[in-house]
Amino acid sequence: ILFILLVIRDFLWFAGWHLSRLWTDSQVLNPRNPVLIGWANVAVLVLSAVVSGWAVWEAVKIPAVKTVVFSSPKLDREYRLALLNDLHLTRSSSLPRLEKIVALTNALKPEAVLLAGDIVDDRTRYLEPDIKVLGKLEAPLGVYAVSGNHETKSSAGRVVAPLTGLWS
Repeated sequence: ILFILLVIRDFLWFAGWHLSRLWTDSQVLNPRNPVLIGWANVAVLVLSAVVSGWAVWEAVKIPAVKTVVFSSPKLDREYRLALLNDLHLTRSSSLPRLEKIVALTNALKPEAVLLAGDIVDDRTRYLEPDIKVLGKLEAPLGVYAVSGNHETKSSAGRVVAPLTGLWS
């Protein structure tokens, strides 16, 4: 985040300084002005901290439940499905957060639960408690999982194996 903001700052400053030189000989936006550099750096650091804080908040909060209704002539009745994606479980993940997500999912009483990839971001030997919590997902038609690119990075077989058999 910091790098991107510094690049944006430098680009805007460079463009602003060259454009201002077209109309005046002012040194206000001169990149060699230490006062301006100091204030610009403080602004970048503050904005970086705000964006980082927001990103962390988005990562740790309990996700909102979104209801999507669709129909198809190929379905003989309505089905209630729960889709969980991008859980990104690591050894530093919050177990109480995952327990809340599982409880919230089970409270919806879905007929099937779908885990749509990027379930883990770590070696499964560190995730036994998380995997046990995932095993508490309940759905009469079953719980189905597909691997995402993060499981592939960790060798999909080693990641998916502990999940196999959690849900009968």
